[in-house]
Amino acid sequence: MSSNNKEKRLTAIIYVLSLALILATTLIIGPIICRNLRKFKNDSLNSARGQKSVFNRKIPIVVAFDNNYICPALVSLSSLFSNAKEDTYYKIFFLVTDEFTQENKNKIFKLGKDYKNFEAVFLNLNKESKQFKDLNIFLERFSKEMFYRLKIPSLLENEEKCIYMDVDTVVCDDLSDLYNEDLDGYCVGGIADGTRQAIKEDSSENIEKYHKYLGVNNMDDFINSGVIVWNLVECRNYKLEDRFLDFLKKRNNTPEKTLNDQDTINSGCHGKIKDLPLKYNVQTYYNLKSYEESGIVSKLFTEKTWQEAVNHPVIIHYALNKAWNCLDLTFADKWWKAAKTAPRWVWTEVREYKKTLNA
Repeated sequence: MSSNNKEKRLTAIIYVLSLALILATTLIIGPIICRNLRKFKNDSLNSARGQKSVFNRKIPIVVAFDNNYICPALVSLSSLFSNAKEDTYYKIFFLVTDEFTQENKNKIFKLGKDYKNFEAVFLNLNKESKQFKDLNIFLERFSKEMFYRLKIPSLLENEEKCIYMDVDTVVCDDLSDLYNEDLDGYCVGGIADGTRQAIKEDSSENIEKYHKYLGVNNMDDFINSGVIVWNLVECRNYKLEDRFLDFLKKRNNTPEKTLNDQDTINSGCHGKIKDLPLKYNVQTYYNLKSYEESGIVSKLFTEKTWQEAVNHPVIIHYALNKAWNCLDLTFADKWWKAAKTAPRWVWTEVREYKKTLNA
């Protein structure tokens, strides 16, 4: 066979092998490429939907807690994200100082791998916290972080409204309706606190004493500070932060320090507080088992409002005793269910946290 024919045959063989290689590559790698392209497309669409949610249903939420409360906070936040509507996006503002550890910040960021409907913004209050440093307050049962909410109007200068929420809570539904409550003409909206009725049933001397301490002539709009919707525009126009600080400074050395931040908010906002339905802050220290035997509750809320709150709570607030310590507490089962249905690593944190409490 001539050398010329050998070259043609070799060329033909190489050509056939090349075609076979291309075909094999297409059959094997092609589906992988297609899957990746589809994934890229879906990720892009999901990202676009996420961006749409940020602008169309973005709800600013503010929380403040110390390192000791990271575990309850993870449960509370997990319940918030898991019960949101598909087009609801939460922007969570964490009010912290340098005392809040990077390890705990990383746990918050880790939630972002499990839930795509929120972003975390950490606001450092080292400077602002100094305003509360010298206050002679009772911290046996409270942490200094409770005062950080008093700085919300200036801290969230680019927001018009927000929701503040304690993290000894479980969220059972989307918070869009709460956020959209009409607060025109009001600084804040909140849910009646039992103190409102309890003080009415006290002696006239104690009533007058508490009114004088708060600087108000009645407590008809006294609310619990654990869940509050803030009309930030009205708060800034009303110079609310100045009112808060003035209250704290004037009453710093008086003995009647009872509810600290709650007294401050109710004093500063008195007359500009809107009552909201009980379902948005179902406080478990209330008797929630029977309306007829609920005492203070029946004097603050109608039976219809009570029934709605008990049967369809939006936020459950373990305001005194905590669900992780008191298994027989009303709605304790709701907290434990939220903990067990949170991401697996959060449930592990809960079990370790419970061990430290029992130690």
